[in-house]
Amino acid sequence: MAVAFMRALSPRMPLIGEPAMPTHDLVKTLHDLKMPAMAASLLSQFDDPASEERTFEDRLASLLKAECLRRADERAERFLRLAKCPAMADLALWQANGRTGLKRSMIDSLASCAWVDRTHNLLITGPSGIGKTFLACALGREAAKKNRSLAYWRLPALLDALHTAKEAGRLIDMRARLERTRLLILDDWLVDCPSQEDVQELRRVIETREGKASTLVASQYPIDAWHRRLGDPTLADGILDRLTSVAHRIALAGASMRRRAPDPMALDQGVVTLSEQPAEQHRRSARTGQ
Repeated sequence: MAVAFMRALSPRMPLIGEPAMPTHDLVKTLHDLKMPAMAASLLSQFDDPASEERTFEDRLASLLKAECLRRADERAERFLRLAKCPAMADLALWQANGRTGLKRSMIDSLASCAWVDRTHNLLITGPSGIGKTFLACALGREAAKKNRSLAYWRLPALLDALHTAKEAGRLIDMRARLERTRLLILDDWLVDCPSQEDVQELRRVIETREGKASTLVASQYPIDAWHRRLGDPTLADGILDRLTSVAHRIALAGASMRRRAPDPMALDQGVVTLSEQPAEQHRRSARTGQ
């Protein structure tokens, strides 16, 4: 097959030892090997006369790239299904629709997932409907493409699930799964004020992940309101110190996507800020609102 493949990519190359495999057989073989993107890309090359001017290595590289991209996309979709992300979000759509304030350099930095590899956290705030869930899930998609395990939870649903796991004797297993997930997305953060028991369990989740994995929080409340909504000052200090000590912040502002864009992919204009503050300043601002 190797000679046939080289012959297919380089029609002028003389045969050595065996006849070339017919094109349709070559394409079928690629499908049998579960390489459909590579097969489609090969057919595209056959249809493009300019491909004959490209080197064998160049054409092969483009075929392999097409297949790698397909597998990355499928892997991301699988991770997103398992994570139960609600939005089929993509950073390219955010970019293509011209949302202002989020610079290309910021998008590239976030999409690289270097912040996940460094176990930094990301805190996204903004009013209801502004696109927090879309952005959070788009970043989750980028992490999934790069083989980072992912879980998405609305905070109220997570707290309910932890209660259920406790009653069923599965709490330790659930805590372990949350601890080893590379990127944990917590949406609707503090949309309801949790009970002290819930805050204690939340502190345990955040504490066990500190320095090991990244947490992405999306909330309609500004960070300086979180301490009050968590209730118990001591527990609130423990949670916020761990969340904000090494964290990036994005603040979204503008008109609601739901009000102005029936299609969730049709993004409206907004303002985005991204910042990294020293740990002590993070802690002070979370407690005092300064």
